[in-house]
Amino acid sequence: MLYLAIDQHKSQLTVNVRNEHGDVVQKGQVSTNRNDVDEFFAALVKKTRKHRGYMAIVEDAQVRQLANFRQHLVKQRTRIVNKIKGILNKHNMAQDVPSKLYHTKKFHQWVATVALPVVDRIEMDMNIAFWELYDKQIVEVEVELVKRSEIRAKDVFRLKAIPGISAMGAIVLLSRIGNIKRFKNPDSLANYFGLTPGCHNTAGKSRVGGITKRGNATARQVLNFAVIHIVRKDSTMKRWFKKIKNRRGAKTARVAVMRKLATIIWHMLRWEKPYQFRYDPPKKDDVRSSGEGFRRHGNKNHSERKESSPLKSLGKPRA
Repeated sequence: MLYLAIDQHKSQLTVNVRNEHGDVVQKGQVSTNRNDVDEFFAALVKKTRKHRGYMAIVEDAQVRQLANFRQHLVKQRTRIVNKIKGILNKHNMAQDVPSKLYHTKKFHQWVATVALPVVDRIEMDMNIAFWELYDKQIVEVEVELVKRSEIRAKDVFRLKAIPGISAMGAIVLLSRIGNIKRFKNPDSLANYFGLTPGCHNTAGKSRVGGITKRGNATARQVLNFAVIHIVRKDSTMKRWFKKIKNRRGAKTARVAVMRKLATIIWHMLRWEKPYQFRYDPPKKDDVRSSGEGFRRHGNKNHSERKESSPLKSLGKPRA
């Protein structure tokens, strides 16, 4: 895997490319002239062709861009739908709606012909046109997302097994995660999503606050939406959720489930495991071959960790 850093100025770009070990692969400055930039990156791709992870980085960036654009379109569509609801509520017509779901064909047909004052009818027709346009654009973006995610189809289907995570949700999460080997343990992935508590230090005192929320908001939204479904369909997760809810409250329990999902996703992608609530530590041979250690994250109690202490004898991960 390669990591690319670019410092952009008015007349030049300062570029630094390093591998996963921190060694410099390419660095220097290039003019911001379009031809010079294209020539530089063409030469860089040719030079780094042996690094399979380079194209994966570029592809993940493009998928992230598409996922962000899809999120923007969804927000705009939601605004339009809320405007349509506002017009109906203005005339006390909410009870006349033929369907409780606003995305059904039955509702579309009704709202397009319902009798309204002239000005409201004009506004309604324009909002309906925008709604149809956003629907079309979202479908086009989703088709492109699916095409660009075919190379990770196995991981997409693997994450879809988690209750509440759709194909689009899985694609969004994978585009943010990239190569799972970047994260040495489940805690790293949870921290990357901004699901770990922040710490405030002042005057020699430390206070643990809420989650940092420094990760991608769209990824957290996918996990937050999944909580609603997973606590209904997974009985083990439901019992665990209720214990935390009774002790700390619903909000804390919800965040705990989101963090637990980040842990589960790490295990599913790192070790190619199916969805389950708990995972056993990998075998010694698996840890040695991966070059990484294993850290528990909500999967074993203290006594069980002592039994698995031989893993500590592996020492530092191999370079």
